Amino acid sequence: MDVRLHAHVVQGAVVSGLNAGGVDVVDCGIAPTPAVLHLLKRQKLDGAVLVTGSHTLAPVIGLLFFQSDGGEISVRTEEKLEALYFRGSLSPNPWNRLGRARPADALGAYYEGVAKAVGRTGVEGRRVVIDPGNGAASGILTPLFERLGCHVVAVNDVADGRFPSRSPYPRREVLGKLKREVREASADLGVATDGDGDRAIFVDERGKVAWGDVTGSLFALDCLERVNGGTIVAPVNSSRLVRDICRGRGRLVTTRVGPPAIIDALRSHPGAVFGFEETGKYIWPDALLYGDVALSTFKMLDLMERKGKTLRELASSLPRYHMIKRAFRCTESSKEPISAHILGLPVDPRVQVVTLDGVKLVYPDRSWLLLRPSGTEPFFRCYAEAKSAKKAQELAKEGIKTLREASAAVRLAPR
Repeated sequence: MDVRLHAHVVQGAVVSGLNAGGVDVVDCGIAPTPAVLHLLKRQKLDGAVLVTGSHTLAPVIGLLFFQSDGGEISVRTEEKLEALYFRGSLSPNPWNRLGRARPADALGAYYEGVAKAVGRTGVEGRRVVIDPGNGAASGILTPLFERLGCHVVAVNDVADGRFPSRSPYPRREVLGKLKREVREASADLGVATDGDGDRAIFVDERGKVAWGDVTGSLFALDCLERVNGGTIVAPVNSSRLVRDICRGRGRLVTTRVGPPAIIDALRSHPGAVFGFEETGKYIWPDALLYGDVALSTFKMLDLMERKGKTLRELASSLPRYHMIKRAFRCTESSKEPISAHILGLPVDPRVQVVTLDGVKLVYPDRSWLLLRPSGTEPFFRCYAEAKSAKKAQELAKEGIKTLREASAAVRLAPR
């Protein structure tokens, strides 16, 4: 479970429910999600359940389910699980066929798994500033980085389920303390993570937050170059930058937004070498089938070492795009009718309409606008990207206007 104040209540119910069903449980207590997944693979367990709110606000909590390979269950399996639960037909095993619970320390498996995946190249002697955001990775990343030879400066490194220092979502707007510390410490790299330690948002040596699509594309390019081809997996809200990276070098598979869809694609494409989403989840399937802040950071340090460049220099070598992200608040019940209303709007025939996840409009100049309902929060997400900041702002403004008008139309529609 993560550090949220009410996580132990939900975690206790999960353990009891599994035991009642005859399942034996290895209880890791408070631990980062990737640490539990390293233990899952090391001990060859049948699956894992994480009690976490991940990047969401402190009152929010939920369950993440993982398969034996360390990746989340598929969306289809999620739907089956929910149907089974809401059907209310589950009953406990007899008293003499109940499961048992035993404690386990996931940190040893975590340290060994990360060290095995990255080795020591490009790590020793590097100065890194970490910001766990008072989440589940607090007090854990520092000894891990130091064990592998890094000089570490830590901020917001005390676990606190109220998240007093910043939001669990490591957006650039809340990373001021990390940016300042990177500059003051003359660090090579800064990294922030979310409430359960799977995301990695990087800060370069000048204290500038790197866009998740940029760092993801740098990793993708490196993977394609090192294996001389392969498949990259990224969701529909990714920058066109990843298309530029893959053109002439490898194949790009586009998925719905979210780790379950990305992981499904990584599983189903044998040539897949890397998958990511712009929120800071980077997945090397040969190491771990999920995001891991420690693994991602060491991979970035290794890339910087091999290329002989800083993160800023690496990022500046890529094509430049401007992306604007906005959120439009709505009720859960209005998401489907708002989506239907948007789909019914007339569209210029020169514009490509993509309905893989939400509604994405791709314009002749390669700029695009995506409107999609969030799967975890009461929002519609608006993404707009263009080669110029002005055009991206215009598209985002138009997107929010469309959502506002669609919401009004849904409210006024007869029932």
